[in-house]
Amino acid sequence: MFACKPDLEKPTVVSSPISQITETSAVAGGEVISDGGAEVTSRGVCWSVDSNPTIENDKTIDGAGVGSFQSSLSDLSQNTTYYVRAYATNSEGISYGEEVSFTTLEIVDDEDTDDEDNSDEDDTDDSDEEDDDNNDDTDDEEDEIVVELAVVTTLSVSEITETSAVVGCEVTSDGGAEVASRGVCWSIDSNPTIENDKTIDGEGVGSFQSVLSDLSQNTTYYVRAYATNSIGTAYGEEVTFKTLEEIIIENDTIINGYECVDLGLPSGLKWAAHNIGAGNPYELGDYFAWGETSPKSDYSEANSQTNGLPLTNISGDINYDAATAIWGSSWRIPTREEMEELRDNCTWEWTTDGETPGFKVTGNNGNHIFLPASGFVFVTTPYFVEQYGYYWTSVSGTDNYLGAFSMCFASETIDVAWYFRYAGLTIRPVSN
Repeated sequence: MFACKPDLEKPTVVSSPISQITETSAVAGGEVISDGGAEVTSRGVCWSVDSNPTIENDKTIDGAGVGSFQSSLSDLSQNTTYYVRAYATNSEGISYGEEVSFTTLEIVDDEDTDDEDNSDEDDTDDSDEEDDDNNDDTDDEEDEIVVELAVVTTLSVSEITETSAVVGCEVTSDGGAEVASRGVCWSIDSNPTIENDKTIDGEGVGSFQSVLSDLSQNTTYYVRAYATNSIGTAYGEEVTFKTLEEIIIENDTIINGYECVDLGLPSGLKWAAHNIGAGNPYELGDYFAWGETSPKSDYSEANSQTNGLPLTNISGDINYDAATAIWGSSWRIPTREEMEELRDNCTWEWTTDGETPGFKVTGNNGNHIFLPASGFVFVTTPYFVEQYGYYWTSVSGTDNYLGAFSMCFASETIDVAWYFRYAGLTIRPVSN
């Protein structure tokens, strides 16, 4: 058994928004999304009245390891701007998240206000009336509610067919005014608006699903959730998907328009000639979180659609298998056993002759496929591209359903091992 262990690095940590701000305290936090291959021994936030704080400034210590955490900041000065960064420490050093800033509230002295009111008792009636008017104006300003655009999120696209799809969305904030309309809008061009095709799926905050119909087959669509209140219309992140193509089996090497290769494996399984999203064997293609059927721009634990779901094997399930949802027909993600069959029954030759380094995998019958060293994506950053290959299997890990098995390889190592579900990995489909 080979082990696939990248070189140790500093951890990766992101800072969370600031909340619960008072005159002397606030709540911050962050998320350690990668330990860099070494145990995270300390994590928390650091802050200062100057930009770019470090752990040499004020700091919290909020446990160890990967995952989300909350930090309580206290003994702050009122009406003061602070700069905050999350941090995480392992054997390789200290990493910091992005800097966020906030200003503590100002203390209102009620006694000073009472003294001013008492000093006005000897004023004329006209002055008293004028003061009353001014006080009313002040009260109105204090009671005024700031209304903003709503906040809406486009979650994922599922149940993709030749002519339809289902989009999951959520309105997380009404912005202080009632959300009168919500839904999704879509187009074959980027950044669709409600002037394009759209659904109307109720009102208010909360989760909802939108059914898109009358779509064209084998076509890429751009989708955004929207929510409208009295201020205007807010849009969620743009996601893309491609409708399925009509099932066409042209010959033994083409399934539904995609080339397959018979490697002479004991199971008779056929492997795709390239990754999902790639145009040839040397292209890396698209990255997917495990159990999600659309690529995205941010691969983090917070936006994972399957973290914690009791899924054990998603192969061939159009709701969770990207190969089935995107390529259709009999295409699917390989199981753990099928990855191991590929590893154990083929000759693996590391090569840098093509556009991308990777393995030429040759079956006993002389046919071969090429697996490029695609690396993986955490949050928005690709890691180990052209050094390591990471390819999802359809089989979940058993530890609270937070991970799944993947093929992991480098120039001298090939393994099938557990990995975080929320990471972005490539997919090489298979078909029976």
